[in-house]
Amino acid sequence: MTILNCVFFVFFQQLGEIRTQGLTGYFRNLKTVPAKAVFCVANICILLCIPFRFLKLHEIEEALFVFALPGSWIFLLFFARSAKLTGPFVQMIYSMIAGDMMRFAIISAIFLVSFSQVFYFVGKDMDAKQRLNDTNPHHCPVDGYDIYTYDNFPETFITLFRASMGGYDYEEFACANYEVLTKTLFVLYMFVMPIMMINILIAMMGNTYTTVIAQAEKAWRQQYAQIVMVLERSVGREKLAASQLEYSIKLNDTNDAALEVRGLMVIKQTKKTRAKQRKQAIHHWKTIGRKVIHTIAKVGKEHAILLLHGHDRLDPIIEDEKVCGRLRLAFWVWRLRSRRRRLGRLKQLTIKHSI
Repeated sequence: MTILNCVFFVFFQQLGEIRTQGLTGYFRNLKTVPAKAVFCVANICILLCIPFRFLKLHEIEEALFVFALPGSWIFLLFFARSAKLTGPFVQMIYSMIAGDMMRFAIISAIFLVSFSQVFYFVGKDMDAKQRLNDTNPHHCPVDGYDIYTYDNFPETFITLFRASMGGYDYEEFACANYEVLTKTLFVLYMFVMPIMMINILIAMMGNTYTTVIAQAEKAWRQQYAQIVMVLERSVGREKLAASQLEYSIKLNDTNDAALEVRGLMVIKQTKKTRAKQRKQAIHHWKTIGRKVIHTIAKVGKEHAILLLHGHDRLDPIIEDEKVCGRLRLAFWVWRLRSRRRRLGRLKQLTIKHSI
């Protein structure tokens, strides 16, 4: 059953997308969906396990299966992007891996390679010193296991990487060619990698978390829109046009299909209730109204119009007790008329401003 699903996904679904988008467009679209790319590689690895099973190359088969198994579950991140609860966190994971982890890996690789050469030079004879007789002054006192962590450069690289995560055997340095120098270099390495670099990585991830979580609503809608775009690119034009009629709305009044304009309606979500928004809007209107009335009373109608239509800031003016009542009445009439016109245009502009 698993093999049949892999065959359908790779040879039918993906090849169908390649025919629809073209090879270049397919890979360009796949680059925007890392979870789907990993899932494609996982399916290919599972299919490659079949010939290696018949060839009895079990080590290669198991290696491919080990890579395919976690890659199959990562595809769930693609669907988690559409949920408001998990969408921002998926975006956060992608941003951390593509941004913070890549920068950390580049800088850390420089320190790891440089220190690996040094530790390989001072520790390559540790296993040989273990095999010496107890009477030999160069005999290594470490017993119970063989020291092989510095036998070659790749093993030294892995050992130092493990040490940066807190896993190291400090007593092994007693078998080094230069014990004091080796311990000094190790202390220096521990200051650079675990203390400085790891904390820099944590700080960068914290900054990414703050940036994404501050725009959680926008991040979720971005992920949701990206899923829609990926799914739209994976189907043909005729099927896409038929599907878009189901989830899009008409924006103009024409009956001509060639001139018809369609779009998506997005209902803006906010934590403020309508009562609170109405109260805040009324407060702003009253504040602006008082400023306009006081400005007219102080500087005159003509100069007030220049100030209101200019780019200079309208500073608040102290309220005058002799402000004309007719100016107040005229302002409130103008305000009510403007409010009615705004409410009339609101229904027409809501859809366009929400897309």
